Amino acid sequence: MASIEANLWRPLHPQTRKEFEEGKGSELRERKNGPAKMRALHSSAALACNVFDFWRDRDNTGLGHALGLDSAVTDLRFEMHLPTGLEGNPPNLDVFLTLESGEFVAVESKFTEQYAGKSSAAPFKRKYFPAGAGLWAKAGLPQCQALAGALDAGGQTFNSLSLSFSSMRSVRRPTIGTV
Repeated sequence: MASIEANLWRPLHPQTRKEFEEGKGSELRERKNGPAKMRALHSSAALACNVFDFWRDRDNTGLGHALGLDSAVTDLRFEMHLPTGLEGNPPNLDVFLTLESGEFVAVESKFTEQYAGKSSAAPFKRKYFPAGAGLWAKAGLPQCQALAGALDAGGQTFNSLSLSFSSMRSVRRPTIGTV
């Protein structure tokens, strides 16, 4: 796209722009090897903004209902840094919702990534599988540990992965690192 704005339904809310500018993903910054990532027609960040940025400074009741949440959304953030306790840069979540109940909902936006060519790279960095430690299991997520292990070993693949908001449930933020 000629500009980031041309890829969005409406101009970014100033707080959303600030959060992306503070992020590590080069979503808004022109890069040495190409344009800002959010200028791409297939940008997952632009998709997240087109869906969620509308709810900035609005009554979030409709958003909570659309997501099937039992508690009201009290805060919405983009590019939220969530330390894992591991070495390296912490991941950024595309959208992070705080609920009135004290629970959190995280959204990782994917647009066309599942249709990209197969990568020969390992699905996970080795730091996510330290010897003798099941990081996801220790955080109370044993099914995530099993899935990550199967994906890493090449024993599990997806032709398409689809999540239904009605089957999602929000969880309390794990106590891994600090925000």
